[in-house]
Amino acid sequence: MAPVEAPGSAEKPRLTDMEKKSNHIQSEQKRRSAIRDGFDALAEATPGMKGQGRSEAIVLEHSIKYVDSLLERHLKLVALARQHGLDTSAFQMDD
Repeated sequence: MAPVEAPGSAEKPRLTDMEKKSNHIQSEQKRRSAIRDGFDALAEATPGMKGQGRSEAIVLEHSIKYVDSLLERHLKLVALARQHGLDTSAFQMDD
């Protein structure tokens, strides 16, 4: 089936159903690839996850634990700095 032009229109022809389906499939593959790449980058940045076969749920679980440990460490360091009389205003975090 050839593309159909709108009556009285000099614009580009409308896509066929097959072209629309193909475009949708390509867009979905691109979206999934971007998600996969993002999870791969997150896994590489999370200690203990580098180079492992993994599911997205496991990557998220480990990443959350890692971020929580970083936040806890940050709070301990800020408290220690305060104990030593240092100005910690630059290290305050919004809740």
